[in-house]
Amino acid sequence: MTNYTHDEQIEVVKLNETDWVIYDRLQESVTGCGVVGFVNHVAGVYELLKLSAPAEPEFYSTLRDAVDVFQPMPALAS
Repeated sequence: MTNYTHDEQIEVVKLNETDWVIYDRLQESVTGCGVVGFVNHVAGVYELLKLSAPAEPEFYSTLRDAVDVFQPMPALAS
């Protein structure tokens, strides 16, 4: 799997054969930093490290399952 847009807000970028970075476009527009997590594929599982407290790894059977954890933020009211 190469870079792909999970939905209009979440983007997954492949760094190498086993690692991906997850960006949230809305968070980037609000805070200036859109990185929300990293995924590492090792020993047949996808290890997700979300950059939010607590930063503890979670494990999933597919990359899509790991990325699905990130729900789009609702649009901010004007």
